[in-house]
Order: sequence, then structure tokens, then C-alpha cells
Amino acid sequence: MRNFAANAGLRKRYLLSFMLVALIPALVVLTLYIPVINLFREEAIQTDSLRTNTIQVAVEERMQEMHNLSVQISSNKKVTEFLYKEAPLDNTSRYYIRDLSDYIKSCSAGNNFVSLIAVYLIQSSSVVTRDGVYPSDYFFENVLQYEGMQPSEAKKMMSGYAYNRCLPIQKIKGHGSWNGEYVTYLQTVPIGDPNVLANVIMLIDGKDIQALTGETDESFNHQTMILSREGNILFSEPEGKKLSQMIFQNIGKEDSGSFVMDLPDQPNMVFCYSRSRVNQWTFITSFSMKEILLRIGKIRNNAIAVAMIGLSIGIFLSLLMADSSYRPWALLIAEMKQLFSKSAEDSGSSENEYDIAMHTIQGIRAEREQMLRDRDERDACLQKVTLQNFCSGKASSYSEKDWEPVFPYPHFCVILVDVEEEAQWIRKVDRTLNKLVSVYLRECRIDTFEDEKGRLCIVLNTGLSGEARIVEQIRSLAGSLGRHFDILLYTGIGSIYEGVDDIYSSCQEAEESLEYCFLKGRDSVVYYADIRNYIFRSLNIPVYSDNPLLNSVKTGDIRNCTRLLDEYFNDIKDSNCVVSAQYMYCLFYNFIGVIIKACSDMRIDFEVIFHQTAEQVLDLGRYRNAKQMMDDVYRAYLTSCEYVQSNKTSRNRALKEHFQSYLENNYTDPGISLEQTAGTLGYSSSYLSRFIKQEFGMGFGELLNQIRLNHAKRLLSSDLMSVGAIAEEVGYTSINSFIRAFKRREGSTPNQYRNASCFLNPEQGQ
Repeated sequence: MRNFAANAGLRKRYLLSFMLVALIPALVVLTLYIPVINLFREEAIQTDSLRTNTIQVAVEERMQEMHNLSVQISSNKKVTEFLYKEAPLDNTSRYYIRDLSDYIKSCSAGNNFVSLIAVYLIQSSSVVTRDGVYPSDYFFENVLQYEGMQPSEAKKMMSGYAYNRCLPIQKIKGHGSWNGEYVTYLQTVPIGDPNVLANVIMLIDGKDIQALTGETDESFNHQTMILSREGNILFSEPEGKKLSQMIFQNIGKEDSGSFVMDLPDQPNMVFCYSRSRVNQWTFITSFSMKEILLRIGKIRNNAIAVAMIGLSIGIFLSLLMADSSYRPWALLIAEMKQLFSKSAEDSGSSENEYDIAMHTIQGIRAEREQMLRDRDERDACLQKVTLQNFCSGKASSYSEKDWEPVFPYPHFCVILVDVEEEAQWIRKVDRTLNKLVSVYLRECRIDTFEDEKGRLCIVLNTGLSGEARIVEQIRSLAGSLGRHFDILLYTGIGSIYEGVDDIYSSCQEAEESLEYCFLKGRDSVVYYADIRNYIFRSLNIPVYSDNPLLNSVKTGDIRNCTRLLDEYFNDIKDSNCVVSAQYMYCLFYNFIGVIIKACSDMRIDFEVIFHQTAEQVLDLGRYRNAKQMMDDVYRAYLTSCEYVQSNKTSRNRALKEHFQSYLENNYTDPGISLEQTAGTLGYSSSYLSRFIKQEFGMGFGELLNQIRLNHAKRLLSSDLMSVGAIAEEVGYTSINSFIRAFKRREGSTPNQYRNASCFLNPEQGQ
């Protein structure tokens, strides 16, 4: 009876222990059920946000290609020849129309994203495609027939002004090969001219847009939608079209990048969106939380099932272990004693309890030292991350208040250091810097880290007063480092502020100062206060009047501009040299500086051409690589030359008036010359010489003599001045040269001309 009671008690203890062990997984899963759901949702939102941004980049690149293609078509001579022609087109024109159709076919062959390219010539009521020319009425009634829209409405819509405009996706029916759902792209020709002469029409198949979004994969269960800034659907699944306005209104209220909304058929729908900076489109992806909840529910059910199985096994084992002779703890203790005795025999009989205790203490000390080292490394990493947040403007107000006691001094300054060599030099400088700071800088603390561009960023916390004194010590330190490593260090120094919250401003200024170092060349240390008045506002890079690019821009010669740019960039590629980013910055500033100089000389507002200020065009943060800079340089010269060509008549008239006014005011100067006049007016002497010959039918010297002799004739007729005085008055250095020029032009000497004038008008002679 006593054994039975003991077995029953032992069975209860076993049973309770096994139940506890079996129920632990179920309790853990049930406790973490809601947090795991939130975690899965956040991960799904991050994945969808990344996908939304990827779709946005892909679509924007395609739209930019279409815009570039429309610009290329609008500037083609074959297109511009037919802008002003009126219907009906004769046979000769139809022959040239076939050339235009072949050109459109070549454009279509180079871009498989565009299903149709057509040029609607409004003056001649004709539509030219790769297949030929159609009358506009026939084209919109039979070939390009929009569902739910009358052909007259479609024709009126295609005749209006449009700049880089996309119409919502719409179904097209017609006798041609374009049957399906398409997004329509419109671009007016000439670009930017409200007087519409033609429109470039392009169709993008909805299936191609769907391929960009990834929804052609049947295993992909997310949905994608693209909305215009007015909320119109550019692309969507059929069920998304019904809910577009509801989704668009929620996007207007939210600005977090994602939101949750219950739809009539699908509750707990999560929407992620991204707004385009190029065309104000909104890219939206959505998914349902239903599948996530089902997966987590399966995990929960499996955990409960495992707990039940474990509980059953525990009950079974408790019945087997009920024998009182079974003592697991006693067996475990005996096994541990046996192992300890073996280890003691192996270590030798000389060790006693004292040695074991000392070894244990030494192990604890070593572990403590390792923990301290790990803590210091962790604090150093945390400090560098926090400093990076300060310099990038991502630090919160809590971080600023928390870090103010760490800095012992009131003044802050950010210094950026870079080299033209490899990044390993920066790490060498970082290791040596702390050793030299105590020599060159007093009452200061420095913290350093390597930024995302591989430059050394130094946050200086100092108690010194006076900007000049601090900057001079920094220059001495930079010079010492440069001599130590035998390299040229480029150093940009931001302004000196009081307070942790101004570190970001100082870092931005240091970055601008560093870029200015590379632009200026050997000026290796630049303080922002010395350049704040003119950095990026004037290039400070001279552009001379005989620059061939400058003269090509002024004449609107895009072919010569392209040739010169090709030669320059090809020279760089052929030299097999590694072009640094800083070198490309200098090239970019030089090339854009030529355009700025041309605008200044021709008295053209830079913003009128580019619809941006010079500072915005010179913003290098827009480019990811040198290829984008080169492409933008070509586009800038194309835009400038197109503007000059479109306004060439008025520019020539203004130059002619300016030149005549200059000669009338300066013909008395004996030293006046073609080169001097060209330099004053901002043109090369060769260009000005050709312009004078074209506008006046004579050379510069002949025109100058004509003006001088006309004034001399008036003086001879109305004044009693001597011939020598008159020659000097009108700009001749020698009376003989004046007499020869006068006789060659008038057929008589000055005295003969005066006598003849007095004979014809006796009153003036008296």
C-alpha cells in the first residue's frame, strides 16, 4: 500500500513535468500570435514598398524614353517639312510622305515598348504611320477607334495642345492591328508652342505595362494600379477600376506610404504607394492579409498539435516511470561524479582546490575584460552611427538632447577630407589623425567616421573662440597630414556653430566646400565662409570668346556642338584613363558654363530656355553616374541650339542694331579693330566677320571707312575745319590715308568735295 502511494505521487510529478514541457510551445505560439501577425504585415509592406519603387523606376525610364523619342521625331526635318502643308497633298508630297513613313517605321523598330507611332499633321488633316498616310477622318473612324468615344471627339482631343501627356488606359477597336487596351501618349509639335501644328501619338499596350509590374506571373497574387495626379486610372486590374476613387481619397489623406482599408469583398487590404516626382503619377500595389493570417493559423495549429502529442507521450512515459526504484536524478549525479573524477585524474594530482579556484577567477577576469572590450566596440559603433545620423539630418530631438552632455565644448564644426587616390589612404589618415590632433588643436574633441562616399568625416567639438584661429589650426593640421603621407588632401570646412542641432548644416557646407576644392584645383583647404557668396552661383571658370563651343551655341549649330562634344568625350575614352567623379564634375560645370556664358552674351534669360535656374541645373545630386551627366550635357546643348534657331531672326536683328550702335559711338577711336569689337560684343572675330559680310554686304574695314567718310562729308560740307583736323576727328591717324580713302570712295579729294559743295550751296560757303 505504501509503495502504491509512493508510485502514485511519483506518477503525478512526472505527469505534471511532462505536461509543462509539452505546453510550453503552445503557450509561446499563442503569446506571440498577434506580434507575429504585425511582424509579417510590416515585412510584407516593406517588400511591397520596394516593389512599388521598382515599378515606378521602370515605368519612369520607359516614359522618359518615349519623351526623348517624341523630341527626336519633332526635331526631324522630314516632320517639320509637312507642318505647314495643307490638304490635299500632291503626288510629290506623297513621295516625301513615304520617306516620313519610313522614318517612323525606323523609330518603331528601335522601341518595342511602343505599339504605334503616328504623326497627326493638323494643317493637312493627315495621319502618318509606319504603314503609310491616312486621312484624319478615316483614321479616327476606322483605325484608331476608342470605345465609348465618337470619332469626332477623338479627333478633337488629338488636335489639342499636349506636353508629355498620357491618357488613361482605354479599349481601342478598329480595322487595323491595334485592338486591345492601350495608354495613349501625346506630344505637340513644335514642343512648347501653343500653336498646335502636329501631334505625335504613341500607344502603349496594357500588356507591356503589366509585364513591367510583374503581374504576368500567375503565382503572383498582388495587384498593381497606376493613377494620374487627377485620380484617373492609367493602368489597373478590372476590379481596381471600380475602387480607384476610394483608394485615391485615402492616398490624399495619408502620407505614410501605406495604409489598410476594408474593401467590400476583401477586408484587411494593405495598400503601398509611391508618388512620382517626374509626372506626379501614383504607383500603388495591394495585397490581402487573408493569406498571411492563414499561414500563421497553420503554425499555431501545428504548435498546438505538437503540444498534444507531447502531452500524450508524457502521460505514457509517466506510467512507465512509476517504479519507485527508478531514480533519474541519482543516476545523473553519479554520472557527473564519474566524469569529474576522470578530468581530475587527467589534469594531474598536484592541483588542489586553490588552483581550481584561481583558474576560475582568471577565467572570470578574462571574460570580464572581453565583455568590456565588446562594450567599448559596441559604444564606438553606436557613436559612429549616431554621428552619421547627425550629419545626414536623421537624428531625432531625443538623440540631440541625449548627446549634448557627451560633447564638453560649445562649438561644433564638420570637416570633410578626400583624396584622389584609393580609399585606403583615408583609413590611414584616420588612424594618424588622433595622434596629431593633440599637437595642432587645443581644447577640442574629434569624432570620425567614413561616409557613404568613402570620405573621412570629422566632427570637431572645440572650446576655442574665433573662426580665423580655428580654421588656421585646421589648415596646419591638414598640411602636416599631407606632408606625412606625401599626398594632396582636399579638405572642406563647414561653418562653426553652437549646438548639436546645427551639425547637419555644417556638414552640408563642408560638402560644398569640398566640391569647390576639386573645382579650384590645388586649393586644398576651403572654408565655407570664404566662398558662401559665390559658390555654385558663378562658376568662376573663365569661358573665352574664341571657344568653339561658345560660338556654336550662339549660332544654334547643333551639328557642330555635337561633333565637338563627341570629339572631347571620345578623347577621354581613347586615353584609357580612369575618370574620377570629381573630374566629371569639372567637365560638367565647364560645359554648362559655356551655355551660361552664351546666354549672358546674347542677353537671353537662362530660365526661359531651361525652365530652371542655373543653380538647379548645376545640382549634381540628381546624377547617379557620369553617363547621366554626359547625356544631360548633350540635352542641354540641343535645347540651347533649338532655342537659338527658333529665335534666330530676332537675335540677328538685335546683334545688327547693337553692332551699328557700337560703331557709331566708337568710329572716332583710331585703335578700333575687328578683334576688339568682337571681344566687346562677346563673339569670336571669325563669326562677327561672317555676320557683317552677310548683313551689310561688305567687310569690317570697308564698313568702318564708310561710316567715317560719311561723317567726314558732313563736316566738309558744314564746317570750316581743316582737312587734317577732320581726318583726326573721324578716326584716321594720317591725313594721307584719309585723302586716299576719300578719293577711292568719292572719286575726288576732300578739298575738291568741299569746293563742289560750296558751289552747289553758296550759303554754306559764306
